[in-house]
Amino acid sequence: MTMTTEDARKVLQELEQKLADARARHDETQSEAKEIAFAAHTGEADARKRLDRLHADVAKIAAEVLSLEAAIVEARRRVDAALAAESDDIARDKAERAIALLDAFAKRGAELVLLSQEFFEDSRVVARW
Repeated sequence: MTMTTEDARKVLQELEQKLADARARHDETQSEAKEIAFAAHTGEADARKRLDRLHADVAKIAAEVLSLEAAIVEARRRVDAALAAESDDIARDKAERAIALLDAFAKRGAELVLLSQEFFEDSRVVARW
């Protein structure tokens, strides 16, 4: 089932916000890792443990960023599909209304033909008098 354009855009916006948040967390985590890198690599055990945790966090967040980017590609495709479906619905409605108008015109045209035939027959009768 195709999402509505509104729903698809809302999902896209939410994913884009999640991506922005993940990128911010990634930058913050990398920044913290840079701050303690010297201490971690020069023998401070606590700094080393913290750096290892930060490296794991950076890897996890980087994977999350990649999956969010893939989800955003799909969300954009769904927005496009929803827009296309709505456009198709509008075109279909217009076509149905046009067909209904054409049918009404055809019926009125047939009625006019009958009325004009009656008129001409009546005028022939009058002309004979």
